[in-house]
Amino acid sequence: MLGDRINALVAKAVGALDEAGVPWAVCGGIGMVLAGRDRGTRDLDVITNLEGEGLARIKQAAREAGFAHHDRADRHSLEGLTLYRFWLPIGNTDMSMPLDVQDGHTPFHASALARAVPASIGGLPIRVVSREDLILLKLLAWRPVDRADAIELLRLYPERLESAYLNDWADRLGVSDRLREAQTAADESID
Repeated sequence: MLGDRINALVAKAVGALDEAGVPWAVCGGIGMVLAGRDRGTRDLDVITNLEGEGLARIKQAAREAGFAHHDRADRHSLEGLTLYRFWLPIGNTDMSMPLDVQDGHTPFHASALARAVPASIGGLPIRVVSREDLILLKLLAWRPVDRADAIELLRLYPERLESAYLNDWADRLGVSDRLREAQTAADESID
């Protein structure tokens, strides 16, 4: 399902996140793979809530696990979200794999973290955001790949999604129009 390099990235990232003692859950491309969408990815995305000294702890734990971090690469204040980017060097190459830590301080991010479900990658226990929360994160980002991911999740699981939760948060986040568009496209692909 996922390659050895991604599995190694996940193992080191999970170790660092747990060492830092911060709440976290996998989302992004790996979340999509775990939700049943066969697609490639080259990074690991996690959501978290870095209260207090959480950021300092995660930077320290990530460095100890072999990740590099440069403050100038961080993106701040994207609708209640700050993105911290770390890189894990790949062996003796000039290549690295990114770890994107999305620090959210909104009621939605708190809900997504609370609703995270257990999963595993290569036998390693992890937490991943629910399918509904993954769809909502995709609706918020809304790049072409995110749109395609949202449509595919809606197509794959039409009866197994908590539609009341999904619709409520889509309204609260201001992405109801995107949800309707994705749902229409998913319904058309089923017919």
